[in-house]
Amino acid sequence: MWVAALSTAHMRNTAERRAGPFVKVVETLAATDPAALETLRWDYDAIVADYFENNLVRQDYLITRAHQALAGSPRSKSGLGRNAYP
Repeated sequence: MWVAALSTAHMRNTAERRAGPFVKVVETLAATDPAALETLRWDYDAIVADYFENNLVRQDYLITRAHQALAGSPRSKSGLGRNAYP
């Protein structure tokens, strides 16, 4: 998915105003630790810069699907497989 942004700072400012959890983090850090807020902003810009190109931010995501461990699998906790967990 591509998201239009004028710059990495523009993308960050949008997230600071509209992304619920990010809004709360910014509010909390602004009130308690402004230096940590500044560090967060620098780090956010650095991360977004890797995905920013031609005024677009590429937002990739990974879709995964969980699989239950099979009987005798080294990852199976009990070794009983499918019926081991209710």
